[in-house]
Amino acid sequence: MLQEVVYRLEAELRLVNLLRVPPISEATYHYWKRCFNRTDKDQALKLIIQNICRENPHYGVRRVYLALRKVTTFKGVNHKKVQRLMHEMHLQGAGYRRISRRYDSSKGSEGKRVKIVYTS
Repeated sequence: MLQEVVYRLEAELRLVNLLRVPPISEATYHYWKRCFNRTDKDQALKLIIQNICRENPHYGVRRVYLALRKVTTFKGVNHKKVQRLMHEMHLQGAGYRRISRRYDSSKGSEGKRVKIVYTS
């Protein structure tokens, strides 16, 4: 992204000259710079979510959340946080394949269908 390019070029060029080209303020640049150096506090939670999704590819947000509650370390995790992290990591439940079939009332094999006899 734009902030990463400016961050890499800062060592070679003056910051004042760098910030003239992209339409960002100096305060915004320093905010981005601080964000680059932060450690991810949700890294352990992301790893557990990835493991759950790898083991159970059909699990969506709700089932991953319920599986996380069984892990004692993440018992108090919020479902909205799980949804946000899964969205950031591009994880989604695969869904089950439902085969739709026409209803057939026959009782036998293909050649021996039961005839409906109307009696009056």
